[in-house]
Amino acid sequence: MGVGTVPVAATWSNSRTLLGVLVLPVLYAGGVFAVFHVRSPLTAVFMVVWFGLLLLNTHFLLFRAAYRLEVRGQDLYWFAPFRRGVVPVAEVTGVAPFFNPSIVVFKAESGVSPLIIPRRGITNFLIALHRLNPALPTTLPKTTRFFSGVWR
Repeated sequence: MGVGTVPVAATWSNSRTLLGVLVLPVLYAGGVFAVFHVRSPLTAVFMVVWFGLLLLNTHFLLFRAAYRLEVRGQDLYWFAPFRRGVVPVAEVTGVAPFFNPSIVVFKAESGVSPLIIPRRGITNFLIALHRLNPALPTTLPKTTRFFSGVWR
């Protein structure tokens, strides 16, 4: 540990989030291939919707979906492939599903609220956050636990 650094009190990571990033080029290639084979207006509309949803997923996977969370001192550090951020634990107001029940958002009063795709070990991380901010739950919402396979 270097001079002036705060030790990591709790950590959680999910390498499957990074695997989702690897799928994106395949989806873009499939979309580009389909564009060159568009024969009807209905197919063209489908391709516009396809690329719109693909761009939205790209944004979330590259800039918002955290593959690593750390608690250092009173701060929650999150790391996405092309972005990272810090949220004071005291400003985290809750943990809730985000569009899809298998994706969770750490709601923050200020700054960017990090998203995660929960996997094993997240409950221990939530307990560590609960020690710093008793308003936070120690478990995931029931729908998230059901859809993500995290039962504890």
